[in-house]
Amino acid sequence: MTKLYSKSKDTWVYLNKNGTEVINPEKAKNPITFTWLGQSTCLITIEGLAILTDPVFTRRSINEYLGPKRLRPVPCVLEDIQENLDIVLVSHNHFDHLDSKVVAKLGNSVAWYVPLGLKYWFVERGINNVLEMNWWEETKIKLRPDITVACVPAMHWSGFRTPFDKNETLWCSFVIKGQNENIFFCGDTGYSSELFKAIGSRYSPLSLAAMPIGSFEPEFLMKHLHMGPTEAVKAHCDLGHPKVSVGIHWGTFMMSEEHYMDPPRALNQAWKDYVKSRQRIQRTQRIQPELDSIDNCLSSSVRESDSDRILDSQFITTALGETLWIKSGLE
Repeated sequence: MTKLYSKSKDTWVYLNKNGTEVINPEKAKNPITFTWLGQSTCLITIEGLAILTDPVFTRRSINEYLGPKRLRPVPCVLEDIQENLDIVLVSHNHFDHLDSKVVAKLGNSVAWYVPLGLKYWFVERGINNVLEMNWWEETKIKLRPDITVACVPAMHWSGFRTPFDKNETLWCSFVIKGQNENIFFCGDTGYSSELFKAIGSRYSPLSLAAMPIGSFEPEFLMKHLHMGPTEAVKAHCDLGHPKVSVGIHWGTFMMSEEHYMDPPRALNQAWKDYVKSRQRIQRTQRIQPELDSIDNCLSSSVRESDSDRILDSQFITTALGETLWIKSGLE
């Protein structure tokens, strides 16, 4: 793991703290890189395509002056990465997922992929390099026709930028289908086994899944809008056990009742419980479908042919600004 520190003119460059280059993805075979920049803002590369998700770089959740204050500074400024960006994915229009300053700075220099109804907001700001997508719609990227963007459903809501825009636009998650790898960026969503199984049945196996794990308390209020860590582990199973799932949407803005460090702690415990249950089932070679627990997630999704992928999969969190480098499954 290395920290994305700077860039050259034509390629991403990864540096140690002392400034020495340690990884150049151009020299590797089809790498996937992932860097969490806070909340749901992620910098992802797949097969040479650079993707920014739900871009927010403001000091507060709404703008520089309004909303909960960022708990930790963004690990880089937009100017550090913007020349290398190819596309931006926007899951919905809430302030903590769509920063109007970022939109103004990037403008038409990147291709924006947004859910149904949101294009007009961009056009009003002079930006027309925008593709609006409905659930289950797929499109090839103009810049890279060998890579496909798929818009997939989520269980959430939109609006709140004005008093009159509630649910006027759609919300979604995205799948990026490369030549050899698929990745999943999950927007805000409550947990639904049927939903994640439907996504997994179409797009598994996944090399990377960015999964929200925060803003889940109080559960009775939040469960239809946001997943907690236990639900995220179940979603990981339903998706078909991605090679790596990474927890996002936590530790950035205080917008719910849990402590800001609860999500990674709870995820760590939920994953340990899941691994133990998986090991127990492997030892006993039997399935207990009536258990209302993470065991049930495993029992509903395991097939003999999936066993290697399940054993290799993991669900982790990263430090802010830390970069994961995921080798191609073909290597």
